[in-house]
Amino acid sequence: MAPSTRTGHGRRKKSASTDNPSTTSSNPPRAPRSLSPTALQRLLLNAPSDAELMKNAMAAIRSPATTIEDKLIAFDNFEQLVENLDNANNLGVLALWEPLVEELGAPEAGRRMMGAWCIGTAVQNNVGAQDMLLSKAPAALSTLFTLSQNDPDTTVRRKASTPSRPPSAITSPP
Repeated sequence: MAPSTRTGHGRRKKSASTDNPSTTSSNPPRAPRSLSPTALQRLLLNAPSDAELMKNAMAAIRSPATTIEDKLIAFDNFEQLVENLDNANNLGVLALWEPLVEELGAPEAGRRMMGAWCIGTAVQNNVGAQDMLLSKAPAALSTLFTLSQNDPDTTVRRKASTPSRPPSAITSPP
């Protein structure tokens, strides 16, 4: 028991310095604060959906005002989104297969390579996305084949022939 002293009225008073040597305050610890349901709802409702993020990324990729560096960042974001099977399956509903396949004909090698990478990611182990690609953009396979055989850029050729491998894995010789 902590040492105590008697006060003038016969009550005991504990010594604060020996109650708990590890704390310096006599205030009890506060419970962690949580967001109110209203605040949490505001945060969640203001966040864009994956579908909106995919459309925004494609808009940036297709915009002539966007720099090539920003287009490649948008492609990277797009690729990460289509890793999710539900997002990949939504490419047809969102009308994003056609513009994605059109990127295979872009003048910049980086855009062609990223287009092939995104297509490969979306269709990998996803029969629904494969079927949707063939129905929405039937020229995609022949375009990828042509790129894999004839593109002047080695990275594009490799990516078009092995689209599921990340770019870092295809830039180094095997």
